[in-house]
Amino acid sequence: MVLEMQPMQPRSAVDLSLEEDSTLVMQVARADAAALEELYNRYSRPVYSMAFSLLRDQSIAEDVSQEVFLALWRRAGRFDPERGVFRHWFLHLAHNRIIDEIRKRKRV
Repeated sequence: MVLEMQPMQPRSAVDLSLEEDSTLVMQVARADAAALEELYNRYSRPVYSMAFSLLRDQSIAEDVSQEVFLALWRRAGRFDPERGVFRHWFLHLAHNRIIDEIRKRKRV
């Protein structure tokens, strides 16, 4: 019996980026500030955009965005790559923080 080797499919940039995110968040969990900076460079715009679109206030959106990255610094160890993709986990974390801010503003 002869086994034929199938050529390896090149991995897409998206696949590599998702793996890099998982690696970076594990480094953040070990207090690697450079890894946090890289994730900030990748995700600050989508986090701020989501915050601004829901809050409609530039200053509050900026504050909430910073709080989301502080939460990432503190909670990075909670990310489990077996349960999902970092991007989804992180943007869910951001969305929850934004909703908390909306609820807080309604109470005042």
